[in-house]
Amino acid sequence: MDVREFLNENDGYVNTLGQLGALKQRDQLLAKQEEQIEAMNAQTKALEDRNKIEADRAEIESQRLDAEEAQRELQRQQAEHLRQLRNLMADSLTSLQQLKRAMPAS
Repeated sequence: MDVREFLNENDGYVNTLGQLGALKQRDQLLAKQEEQIEAMNAQTKALEDRNKIEADRAEIESQRLDAEEAQRELQRQQAEHLRQLRNLMADSLTSLQQLKRAMPAS
């Protein structure tokens, strides 16, 4: 075997080793990218969860404001009914007093 054959034979081994090294690097890079994707997916899920919580809070706040508005409306209606009742009672008292004057006691 001469030097040229030896170098050609060893060159094939070196190429194979280089290709194996490149494959290993590619696999490591893919593994790192997979880890990054998993981390990004976890962050996305956390953000989605936070957004859902915020949406739920906004809905609860909206319902609370609606309930407060309904409570104010109920109080306004009760006050109006009370005012009407007082007016009716005053009118009734006036009518009774007028009736009493119109029909003296015997």
